[in-house]
Amino acid sequence: MRTPRGLAILLALSVGLLAGCGESSTAESLSSIIIATPPSGYSPQSVAGGDSDLSIDDASSATPADPGTVRTFLQSSSWRGAQIRVWVQAANYAEDIAFGFASTSDATRFESLEVGALKAVPTDYVYSLAPQLPTGQGFIIYSQTRVGGKNVFCNGAWLSYQDDVFELLTCGATPQDGSLATSLAVTQLQRAGGTPGPAPT
Repeated sequence: MRTPRGLAILLALSVGLLAGCGESSTAESLSSIIIATPPSGYSPQSVAGGDSDLSIDDASSATPADPGTVRTFLQSSSWRGAQIRVWVQAANYAEDIAFGFASTSDATRFESLEVGALKAVPTDYVYSLAPQLPTGQGFIIYSQTRVGGKNVFCNGAWLSYQDDVFELLTCGATPQDGSLATSLAVTQLQRAGGTPGPAPT
């Protein structure tokens, strides 16, 4: 089990505990391509403040990587904003976080930073989602939320397309099939303009 430390993910978004989502420089392109429709059986959950745009502080804390490392990267890159969608189903939740950059190389480096943070934790499992998602990396983690200290099992995916990067995440109190996270990642790639490869047989 991952202990509660900087690498624990911020899943409090799903229960509205995020304090003060501020304005960001998110381009209109993010709001037009981030997934808008909840997965089947899930309902939309507003983040605190009712704003899907994430400030740099909130964006830096919304992923498994160390918030300070993420913030430093965003500040020194061509980052132009982030948006989030959160959906709930009883005690389970799912989310889509989109990070926009003005550079494809920055987007690729950011995905590598996030995946590298996962690989650095021995209890995390990271795997390729190719050929269906050529740049996609799936992951499974057991973690503790930064706010509330709840233990959760999560399946997720990181993928980049051109100058945008996405994290798709599904979590609950018990282990779940990772197919929903992969399905959301495929949907997100298509909405961004990419074409998924063939699904594994």
